[in-house]
Amino acid sequence: MNPLKKIYWANALFSEADRDFNTKCVTILRQDGYQVFLPQEIIENNPKEIKSPSSRSIFNKDTSAIIDSDLIIACIDQESIDSGVACEIGIACMTGIPILALYTDFRQYRIGDGRMYKNPYILGAIESNGKVFSDFETLRKEIKIYLNKEELPDLVSHFSDIAKNYSEFIINLDKKYTQPFFIPGIVDKHIRETRPTTVMEFGCGDGKLLEKLGNDYNRIKFIGFDSTAMINQSKQKINFSRNVELYDNFETIKENYGHRKIDLIMLIFSLHDNNNQFDILEKMTSLLRPNSKLLFLELMQGDLPNLTESLRKGLSLPMKSFDSRLNVGSINYFSKILQFKIELINLHIPEIIFNSADELFAYIQFFGIDKGLIFH
Repeated sequence: MNPLKKIYWANALFSEADRDFNTKCVTILRQDGYQVFLPQEIIENNPKEIKSPSSRSIFNKDTSAIIDSDLIIACIDQESIDSGVACEIGIACMTGIPILALYTDFRQYRIGDGRMYKNPYILGAIESNGKVFSDFETLRKEIKIYLNKEELPDLVSHFSDIAKNYSEFIINLDKKYTQPFFIPGIVDKHIRETRPTTVMEFGCGDGKLLEKLGNDYNRIKFIGFDSTAMINQSKQKINFSRNVELYDNFETIKENYGHRKIDLIMLIFSLHDNNNQFDILEKMTSLLRPNSKLLFLELMQGDLPNLTESLRKGLSLPMKSFDSRLNVGSINYFSKILQFKIELINLHIPEIIFNSADELFAYIQFFGIDKGLIFH
């Protein structure tokens, strides 16, 4: 249990019954080790302290607490969902915060005119990044699951899930760039300049690049590294030449190629997907021969705030703002610590056109952007 995990408790608070219920549930959550913000406890909601607090003061305090939370629990038992709770749900939804709703009213199980109606728009906001529960104990048991979802998604698991469709998706995606850049041509240039005998690609994906390079340069040994699912898909779809080897275990590469036996290591749109970039670069440089090269083709930072804003407003999609793309400063830092020399940094600004919102949604979900994995 992480004692710093913060929960925002959203419920009506003006009646004694509501306040007692809120206190009872929040006390249990605090005993479970969570830090819980309960709006009725702030001075603005204590009539003995302030009889007529300003609307702006209440809004500022509660909204700050929502944004600072890891999860929101919203009680939606009222005949009509409390307007303040509905607003809190909306803020949490558009900030990418998981929402667990507590709906205990037994009228939800009735059929016909006696069934309780809940606004589907608000339920949609909850279900976009959460779930509705019919009792507090069940909700309480699943809090850990949703708090863990707030962490960065597991990279290997995500790309293992999409491995089967990766190659086809990338082929279609390449067609959407208005000015496509030819990766094999860039790699060819560096191979001709460095004349390596052994080349490694970290994050070889569908294996298409290694397939081409293996056929074009039959005297060079090519090594590909990726997840087990990606490697298996590549082997099923491609009959690689004999000078191409694929690995899903980095330790095996170290055993086979020992210390500093690789002449060129390529990281092509793969480093940004990892939140332990320094560790990866340290491993890569340990394999390189002296005076050999690391070739980065990477996504750079710069447009994240505008991109996030446009996605939120244009698509009504909850977005997390984590961004692990590289910037010039981080590259310079890595080079000094790991003692490699920066020869050249080229900036390419591609434009990609999606013909529909559905195409853009598919792109966002495929790369895990909506989960906070990375902005591509």
